[in-house]
Amino acid sequence: GSSGEHINAALYWFGTSLDPATEYDGWTTNRAGITETLVYVDENYEIKPLLAESWEQKDDNTWVMHIRDGVTFHDGTPVDGAAVKAAFERAMETQERAKDAVKIASIEVDGQDVTFVTTEPFGAFLANISEPMYSIVKVGDDQDYANKPIATGPFKVTGFKVNEEIDTERYDDYWNGASDVKDMTIKCIEDD
Repeated sequence: GSSGEHINAALYWFGTSLDPATEYDGWTTNRAGITETLVYVDENYEIKPLLAESWEQKDDNTWVMHIRDGVTFHDGTPVDGAAVKAAFERAMETQERAKDAVKIASIEVDGQDVTFVTTEPFGAFLANISEPMYSIVKVGDDQDYANKPIATGPFKVTGFKVNEEIDTERYDDYWNGASDVKDMTIKCIEDD
């Protein structure tokens, strides 16, 4: 379609909030193009770069993720290693599942590099951080995670009604190129 179109879309399930770290709500924000993770798993079950453009496994317990340059949150704030660390720590503080699924002992930051050290050798680390509960959102006391998370996806939230709809608009400074779609209304239609 031409640039500037409005799209109406539907999901069969909404979480109770737009906070990706709560329950399974990250699946909603991820599907709506609001949030993104460091890596994703493609249709061939291969780990692919997203917000992390590359990574290196230093030893059995140590992963260094290089965060892509030029990524910004929906409010224009640059995404750096410290922002990624804060998002992971918040996810692990918010729900037990986020802590258990990655077995993180420590997170260290050096500019765009984030070093994750696991409590034991853990081959599923990369696959597990693709889970949307580890979406990178801006962390701060002033953030309204449940209704308007500030994230990195191609669409930013303009409105949310629980179990009804999510309103979004294109994020013009999206790191992977702005969408052709101007804005989107996503309805919750539970009856398939």
